[in-house]
Amino acid sequence: MVGRKNTRLSIMFLVEMQARGYSPDLKWSNPLYRGKSCPAYKQLKAVKPTKPLYLEHNQDYLEECLDNLSQKGIYLSIITKKSKEKAKKS
Repeated sequence: MVGRKNTRLSIMFLVEMQARGYSPDLKWSNPLYRGKSCPAYKQLKAVKPTKPLYLEHNQDYLEECLDNLSQKGIYLSIITKKSKEKAKKS
């Protein structure tokens, strides 16, 4: 069964996309919807999230994302375990 959290998250993404000028299909507000080429789920079982949520979202991926953003003029300061340890040493 799809929980309220998933539904709220889907709606948050839609609202953010609209705020950025995109026009997402409102069908995406239904977490069971899978797009035009796949049938909708009838129901979904709740699963415990893993950490990281996606295995490929590791330190290398984070650095790649930050580099990509900086090339676009967006600079973010991310506090990681590594940066905390560095700060303690200095």
